[in-house]
Amino acid sequence: MKPIVYSMTVELIVPGVTGTGNQQTTFDFNNQPFLRNKLITSLEVFSSNDILKTPQQNTPVSIATIKSAFLTLEENKTDINVSKVGTHNKRIPLICLHNVESTTGGEVDTFSRHKYEMEPRTIIWEKSSVILGQAIGNEDQESFLFNVGYIDNPNFPND
Repeated sequence: MKPIVYSMTVELIVPGVTGTGNQQTTFDFNNQPFLRNKLITSLEVFSSNDILKTPQQNTPVSIATIKSAFLTLEENKTDINVSKVGTHNKRIPLICLHNVESTTGGEVDTFSRHKYEMEPRTIIWEKSSVILGQAIGNEDQESFLFNVGYIDNPNFPND
């Protein structure tokens, strides 16, 4: 029997820079206290064509930005299975996590037909990041919006 899976959104803010636009190409996640010691089972990402505003009232990044972005996840080094310690999910093309069929100017956006699923693992969010192939150049604040599927970690029953 599969365990019950929960989900929550994680927002990675891309600050706007007036005048020149944001030229940064690496964005680190903030600590996600609620997901600490949870086992992550799936990830999804949403574009501005999928969702109008994020929970923090930012515009999600465009599908073009998602196509040029890569996700690196750092795993918890205290997990029981030592063979899964460190950065084993490095530079995952973010477009692999986009599974919503939406359109831009009559064209269907690139999407995966299935949720990006993984063997349950504990992620250290503040050591994980999104890397862009080129800067967005945004003057207004935008966000990468993720839906994170997880299960409770039996090794941390009081969380």
